[in-house]
Amino acid sequence: MRRARLVLAGLALLPSFTAHATLLQRMEVEDLARAAQLVAVARVESVQAAWEQPERDVIRTHAMLVLESTIAGAVPQRIHVSVLGGTADGIDAAYPAGATFREGERVVVFLEARRGRVGEWLVTGAFQGMFLLEREAETGMDVAVRA
Repeated sequence: MRRARLVLAGLALLPSFTAHATLLQRMEVEDLARAAQLVAVARVESVQAAWEQPERDVIRTHAMLVLESTIAGAVPQRIHVSVLGGTADGIDAAYPAGATFREGERVVVFLEARRGRVGEWLVTGAFQGMFLLEREAETGMDVAVRA
């Protein structure tokens, strides 16, 4: 009994830590379409991670997309999309719910404008708003696959 009290007293002296969690609402394609300001088929031209400026408190990955076609909305031929996470200055910042872009991939994206950042877009519904386009061998048709 005395040992249990000592352990509890010792735990009370430990510094407190705050846990951060992300809640992600499940979104069907119909939900994504309603929430997105832009839906497009695009090719990923470049991907680069960097510290958020001017705060330097978050690492974001920036992808430049070249639009092949627009399904909904209107934007220039090239767009800047950013997602949380990435590697910058040797530091990895993981955001497991985020979309992951790779150079050369063809994607279907559901996007919304990032508030306060003119010309920058966010993926609607995190990873849920990005689909890879894969060519089906038997038919030669493109098939959208959840990334």
